[in-house]
Amino acid sequence: MSKNDKDKLVDTVMGEAVLSLLDSDDDVSFDALIGQLQVSLSAETNGERQEAYRTAISGGHNFRAQ
Repeated sequence: MSKNDKDKLVDTVMGEAVLSLLDSDDDVSFDALIGQLQVSLSAETNGERQEAYRTAISGGHNFRAQ
């Protein structure tokens, strides 16, 4: 998988997490997004998607820490 494909997959899993929050009527915040990404990661079996979730979670933590 190329770097560009990895970036797209990270964007995809982040988008899916946001949509999940919106569908459940939960507040959308960095904490909620990171929490949803962690829930999704724990259920994921595909290695590439697991890595995308980890990258998205790390990015969320880094952005929030700024």
